[in-house]
Amino acid sequence: MKYILFTSKQTASNNIARFLIETEFSEAGQNTWKKDDFLLVDCLTSTVLDIIPPADAEFALVLSPHRSETKKPCLTVHTSGNWCPKADMGGDPSKLSVSNPSIMRSLIISMDSINSSTGLGFDVCYEADHHGPTLDIPYTFVEVGSSEEQWGNLKACKAVADAVLDSIGKEEKTKAFFGIGFSHYMPSMTKYVLNGADSAGHLLPSYAFDCLDENMFLQGIERNRDGKADYVALEKKAFNSAQKSKVRGLCESNSIELVQI
Repeated sequence: MKYILFTSKQTASNNIARFLIETEFSEAGQNTWKKDDFLLVDCLTSTVLDIIPPADAEFALVLSPHRSETKKPCLTVHTSGNWCPKADMGGDPSKLSVSNPSIMRSLIISMDSINSSTGLGFDVCYEADHHGPTLDIPYTFVEVGSSEEQWGNLKACKAVADAVLDSIGKEEKTKAFFGIGFSHYMPSMTKYVLNGADSAGHLLPSYAFDCLDENMFLQGIERNRDGKADYVALEKKAFNSAQKSKVRGLCESNSIELVQI
């Protein structure tokens, strides 16, 4: 079963879900709503990070708030996972969940279009993989950020809900890439996808680059719903020659194409 998960105990999560319930999802049991083969479930956890997907989940999309100290207005999407040997925000150290490149691509394109057409004025971007849980199913967070002001912004929450409705069951499968970029918010990777490129899967930020070893490289390539990533996309201006050489070596030893963007 395909799940959309939320908690009514967090404002943004609940607001996004309410728009789905008011439009195309019908009640299907206690705290559960259904549209086609997608189940929307209120997990009633304190935070979205405490959600545990049902045992029969083939993939899950989590409706989530995004929090940052900058409090910048943004709509984001990312896979959960920890690149490094620490897990300060849950999940297992040095483990990535399975990525869902096609639905993330659909979401980022739809959110960008809605953001533009409605004059919302938020940033729309991928985030690097971060925080738990770390699961063996495709596990994707789609978020409104980055403070209480935005979590309560119904126009922003509706934009995410509409993007979800635009995307579920309608994902276009393209080539997928493992992206290695400069910042947490991955502007170059976002632009690359929005300009008509392929689908981003796992995304490694420069601050976690030193954690990139053979194991994490292979997770970035292999742990994707749509199969192995077709290539690595490296943000060339973000890394020095030694770092580029390291990525090139990992690609060559694993017969993976390297594309510098």
